[in-house]
Amino acid sequence: MSVLSETIEKPRVGGPGTGLGVSGLVPSGGRWLPLTGEGYTVDAVLISSDFSPPVVTAQMWVPRGSGRSSPYREGRRDESGPVALKVRAPALPKDAKDPSITARARLSIYYENNLLQSAVVKVGVVGDPNVTLVEKNAIEMDFALTGSFQNLEARYASRELVARVKALARATRPGAGAAGDG
Repeated sequence: MSVLSETIEKPRVGGPGTGLGVSGLVPSGGRWLPLTGEGYTVDAVLISSDFSPPVVTAQMWVPRGSGRSSPYREGRRDESGPVALKVRAPALPKDAKDPSITARARLSIYYENNLLQSAVVKVGVVGDPNVTLVEKNAIEMDFALTGSFQNLEARYASRELVARVKALARATRPGAGAAGDG
């Protein structure tokens, strides 16, 4: 069977112990993608010039329907707690007139290289625990491709984009549609 000139192979089934839950593997663009019955992984990325290190990433398992997400480490769900992106706060300048500073970062969530949600993170940093922050810590979402993480693979799978780009490239090259073009 051929769809957009991409050969479709029979899916492969994964079972207990694979870390995929009740699952299968579907070929796409020369690689096998998991088609899970339970959920899937997304990437959490924190980028900042204020915190160190400046880029921190983690994978997170998200249930297909509803329920709690959990860290995804070494190819398996880790039920030990929430995803932790560990960073060091900036130090207050020694000659600072203000007893606090605000450190900023961008937190983004990706599925198959599709940006799903992104937010600005603002955190107050103080040198003295008795100092009251002028501005509260906040996370302000400023981009959302989706408000839900349900059925992501059906809506944002990269294999669809790859197949469409290949089809578009074939359709726009000189002589497209000529006899023998396949």
